[in-house]
Amino acid sequence: MFEPILILTLILFFFLCIELKHKLRPFSPLLLTFSDWKISNKNNSIDINGWLIIKNPHPRMEIMVPEIKVKTILLGKEGFEQINIRTNIQTYHPGEKSRKDGYWPAYIVKCKEQTRAFVTINLEDEQTLELISNVEN
Repeated sequence: MFEPILILTLILFFFLCIELKHKLRPFSPLLLTFSDWKISNKNNSIDINGWLIIKNPHPRMEIMVPEIKVKTILLGKEGFEQINIRTNIQTYHPGEKSRKDGYWPAYIVKCKEQTRAFVTINLEDEQTLELISNVEN
């Protein structure tokens, strides 16, 4: 008679341990900051560029950053289907050679260190010069 209760108690204890492990797992301490962002308007394009800085303030935990993606969302008065959006991320990891092709190699941010990347976003309107003026800065 005690066997089913014992099995049920063990199963509940097992699920409780799994849930506690999930709730108590360490979170990522990474801090993202942005620096020196500039917007320049040309005839039919807008160039936006600046630094993305990733800091790890944790004294003992190293954090892997497997990838970074830039998703550009245009805000304005009209649709922007005709505007070409190009983004590029140029890495500047300490102790590694910088890549200029936009590829983000997986990188481990050591304890109390940082890495950075230079982000470039180009918005270009090839058909009309009016659409680019409707983008909100």
